[in-house]
Amino acid sequence: MRLRPRKHSAGCCQPTDPCRADGPTCLRPVCAALPRRRRTHHRTVRPHRQSTALVSRAVLAVMAGLLCTLAGIRHAATLRKDALRLNRWVKLLQHLTLLLREGTLTVPQALHAAADMNMPPDKLLRDIASCVTASPMLSLAQAYQQSSTDTLEHAALARMFERIGRGSKDSRILALEQCTDEIRLLADSAAAKADKDVRLWQTLGLIGGICLTILLL
Repeated sequence: MRLRPRKHSAGCCQPTDPCRADGPTCLRPVCAALPRRRRTHHRTVRPHRQSTALVSRAVLAVMAGLLCTLAGIRHAATLRKDALRLNRWVKLLQHLTLLLREGTLTVPQALHAAADMNMPPDKLLRDIASCVTASPMLSLAQAYQQSSTDTLEHAALARMFERIGRGSKDSRILALEQCTDEIRLLADSAAAKADKDVRLWQTLGLIGGICLTILLL
C-alpha cells in the first residue's frame, strides 16, 4: 500500500508574525521572551537615573557649603582690612605724639611729617593739614569732618582733633595718647572678630551643606 504525503494547511504555509499567538509553536517561546527583555532594560535604566540624581544633589550641597564659606571669608577679609587700617592709625598717632613732644613743629606741619606712607590714614592726615594751611580760620575738627568718612575710628578721631586744635601741649599729647589706646582696642577687636567669623562661617557652610544634602535625598 502506497502512502500519500500529508498536505499542510494554508495557514502553515503563509508567513506568520512571530509575535502572533497563532504562529508556529516553535516560535512562541521566543515571543514570550521579548517583553521580559524590555522589562529588564527598564530595570537597568532606573538605577542609572537615580545615581545621576544623587550626584546632582551632592554637587548642590557642596556648592551651598562653599558659598557659605566664601561669604564668611569675604566678610573676614573686610574686617582684616579694617584692622590693618586701625593699626596704621596707631602708628601714625604714636609718631605724631613724638613730633608734638619735641615742640619744633606746628600741628599741621606735624601732621604732614607723620603721614609718610601712601595708605588711607596718611592721605587723610595730609588732606587735613592742607585744608588747615589753606584756610587758617578752619579748625582741625572742621577739616576732619570735611575729609573723613564713616569708619570704626571716626568718633575717636573726631574727639582727638577737637582737643588737639586748642589747649596746651600736655593736653594735646594726652588727647593723642587716649585716642591711640582707643584705636588700638578697636584694631585688636577687629582682628579677633575676623578670625572668629572665618571659623563661624566655615562651620555654618558645613552645617548648611549637610542639611541641604539631607533635604535633597
